Amino acid sequence: MTQVAASLEEKSVGIVSSWALPLAAILGCHVWVDLCAAVLPSTLGVVEAIYDLSPQESAWLLGAGSVAAGLSQPLSALIADRLRTYVLGGLGGVLAAIGIGAIGWVGQPATLWIVYIFGAVGIGLFHPAAVSAAGQLREERRTISVAFFFVAGMSGGVLGAFLVPRLVAASGGVNFLGWLVIPGCLLAVLFLWAVRRVRHRGSLTVVKRLPVHDIGTRWLVVMLVYMATVIRFTAHLALVYVFVRWVQGGIQLQYPGWTTEKLATFSAPQVGSLNACVMAGAATGGLCAGFLVRSGREKWPLVMLPCAASPLAASLAFLPVDWGYAVCFLVGVGMFSMVPVGISLAQRMLPHRTHLASAIVLGGTWVPAMCGPRLAEWSLRALGQTQTFILIGVALFVSGTLVLPLRSSFLMQTIHQEQE
Repeated sequence: MTQVAASLEEKSVGIVSSWALPLAAILGCHVWVDLCAAVLPSTLGVVEAIYDLSPQESAWLLGAGSVAAGLSQPLSALIADRLRTYVLGGLGGVLAAIGIGAIGWVGQPATLWIVYIFGAVGIGLFHPAAVSAAGQLREERRTISVAFFFVAGMSGGVLGAFLVPRLVAASGGVNFLGWLVIPGCLLAVLFLWAVRRVRHRGSLTVVKRLPVHDIGTRWLVVMLVYMATVIRFTAHLALVYVFVRWVQGGIQLQYPGWTTEKLATFSAPQVGSLNACVMAGAATGGLCAGFLVRSGREKWPLVMLPCAASPLAASLAFLPVDWGYAVCFLVGVGMFSMVPVGISLAQRMLPHRTHLASAIVLGGTWVPAMCGPRLAEWSLRALGQTQTFILIGVALFVSGTLVLPLRSSFLMQTIHQEQE
């Protein structure tokens, strides 16, 4: 009995080490990559002033990064599926560190565009490989693993949104960003170590025995989740842009004689804090959803949470900035908490294409979402700040109702098919 117990304990430790340690390494890399991703959104006003960008140009720059990151994700997923490799994830980590770090070195707006898009491509390359590896470490813990992955990304975003603007204010510029390069490259090596033994693809067994109609329905589920996520991500990028104008507008009323650069530097910490609150809510909600939402029961949380966040987002139009932090946290919960569940659901629908499923739901959403800052900029000029916040709330409501056609019975059926 003692030998059996010792054997079971040794096996348990082996399972934990083969899952927990690589997952921890992947999560650490994700924290750093998403910290890099938060650099420009949280310092947009300062970058505008340093590089003499107009509001329209800064909106397009933010959107161009989303396009670069979004397009690189499905493309890298297709390449990774063909080559059966996770190397693109490590390469993405290196490119992200170099591109975002170089924002502190360049001196011309044209060069800024080049290095930022370069970094955004790296951010995009990292995510499909990393989230697929996290889900494949132990398939029976896929939703929890993806939830932890999502929370790690949000944590990186919170750190970036909170720390970077304060470092900008303390240093008086963005030159310190060059220090991101060396840690980013080291973490890319750590990522490649973590995924060295992770199998690349899920089994084709489930898919081969399905009727054609079921395969079509599985793709429909993925597309509905994708479209709902697109709307939420578009609303989020619009909100990031509106935060800058919201904070700067309030400060300008108090100090009308300030220069644009001084106004941008002073407002950066508040803008970063608002973004950090949204991301903190997203991380909290994502982790709770990973533990509480059971496989096969995803429909109603996908519907209700964005709908619940809708009036909260609209209410920001009637609140002063200092009162908006708690509301932004709750908006983050409703806007993002179902993202890891959606990714896990997509991987379950397409077990033979987990890279592609992850890239569609996570990365493919950022391409159309690029119009968020531009739409927000147009709405602020044409309609005003109050109406823009209300429209963001309406978008969240639409994203929730979009997944109503999902059938809970079919989602449960896919669980049984996976277990057969």
